[in-house]
Amino acid sequence: MKVTEVGDKTFYGALAGELQEEQRDTPLKIRLGELAKSISKFGYMAAGITVLAYLYNAILLDNRFNLTLILNTLTDFRTMFSYLLKSATLAVTVIVMAVPERITINDNSCAFCKYEKNA
Repeated sequence: MKVTEVGDKTFYGALAGELQEEQRDTPLKIRLGELAKSISKFGYMAAGITVLAYLYNAILLDNRFNLTLILNTLTDFRTMFSYLLKSATLAVTVIVMAVPERITINDNSCAFCKYEKNA
């Protein structure tokens, strides 16, 4: 037996290609996509505000607005590295918590409900 065609070039591959429907986005999927974008923007803004608030607290408030102590903190590499690392960790945590993964789960559960209705 000699193989001359594989994949989409075979009879069954062409038949499968014809049977596949082009999936259009449903109105629900479009609205959930817009909601996901809004939540992501809010998450990035919240992360930025969290970083600024933490650095403000660590540098200015902890040093009681004393200029000498603030400058000492800003010039101390280890202390500043620790503050920046912690603020980056906080920012990543806020962004990860704001990722709208539940929307995808919700969309999948809606599709499952439609499947059960049709079955």
